[in-house]
Amino acid sequence: MEARDGLPLAVALLLACSGCGHGSRPAAAMPDSTRSRFLRLEREHDYFRLRDHLNAWEDRDGPWALYLRAVVDNAFGREAASDSLLDRLGSSGGSLPDSLGFLAARLRYQNDLRLYRWADAVSDARALVASPLADSARKKDLSNTALLLRAVRDVPPQRVAGRRGATLHPGEQGGVAVSIDSTPRRYAFDSGANFSVLVRSEAEGLGLDIRPVGLEVGSSTDLRVRADVAVADRVEVGGAMLRHVVFLVLPDSALTFPGLRITGLLGFPVQRALGALAYRADGTITVPASFGSEAAGTLAFHQYTPFVSVTFRSDTLACQLDTGSGTTVLFEPYYRAHRAWIDSVGRADTVKVGGSGGIRRLPVVVLPRVTLGVAGAPVELDRLDVRTSLPSWQDPHLMCLLGRDALHGFKEYVIDYEDMALELRGGGGEP
Repeated sequence: MEARDGLPLAVALLLACSGCGHGSRPAAAMPDSTRSRFLRLEREHDYFRLRDHLNAWEDRDGPWALYLRAVVDNAFGREAASDSLLDRLGSSGGSLPDSLGFLAARLRYQNDLRLYRWADAVSDARALVASPLADSARKKDLSNTALLLRAVRDVPPQRVAGRRGATLHPGEQGGVAVSIDSTPRRYAFDSGANFSVLVRSEAEGLGLDIRPVGLEVGSSTDLRVRADVAVADRVEVGGAMLRHVVFLVLPDSALTFPGLRITGLLGFPVQRALGALAYRADGTITVPASFGSEAAGTLAFHQYTPFVSVTFRSDTLACQLDTGSGTTVLFEPYYRAHRAWIDSVGRADTVKVGGSGGIRRLPVVVLPRVTLGVAGAPVELDRLDVRTSLPSWQDPHLMCLLGRDALHGFKEYVIDYEDMALELRGGGGEP
């Protein structure tokens, strides 16, 4: 499912290191042009190229370098290291430029949310909303997210109480066996969901305490629905026991489609807690008991959303990885940059897009028979849809989404959250 919960994550900090040296002599300050280029990569979620450029940059300890290194650590799942770099920004006694202080505050907020430090995140959100640098749209988003945070501020951080590994056998509609507070259920994994989701009748049937929130949730259909929240004390799935798992609670109608009714989805926080998921061509999903990848660093996070680096023609793009979406898509920013070529080789069409809130049709240009480079392997697609409009919910810098059609030609693909890797095995020209 391509639906995303549309929760913009942002917030609170600090002060900077004003002239830290590198080696035996001070490094040159980061030029404005270099800083702008690095910040553009951050906005486009291209943490792969940002990481590589920073590794080659001489100045490791200037204020902007510290911030950008903290961004990279956050993107590659090293939240504690990111926090440490932000602490260094605040410990040297110099004043940060307002713009850098706001960005650092927003990154601190993302670390707090990623580590389920709900009460800290409430304080972060309050500080960001009060900032004069937060525009009206950002303030609205933060205030909306704060509704959720206040409702769960007393909830302990989600944690893994035990993990032994398992093989899962998805049934109809991709559901895998899961136990919610000792009650057996079947829900599908959805890497595009920022939080796990239950429909209201399901949450009520499980006897969960539904906390009123009225959170406004965006979707891939450009419609918005109101959500509440529930907390499951114990969730067992894939050989792991998870504690204190937060679920968004949506109206039943939001996840009911012609011929399909979804009762629950296991989003990013649950999947990351499992460590890794290996999807096999026979339909089974393996959750390993231990981890280790030769492709470490090929997966990154933007907030709660996984991203991978994809090559297409002469471009290298940071694409959202969404195993809940059946198709790979290029979005309007890519269309705008390459409109003449796309219009000359593609054909106009419309596609149905489903998400929380229903189904609608969107205009696209269809490119026939394309080849992408994903995780070092060639991926051939019979068609690639390029969306020509920008829905209000969508990140205006998002270039593309990588769906299951780019993965199903492999004998196995592994999403490894421990080593931050996407591995494609047994396909794309491999033996």
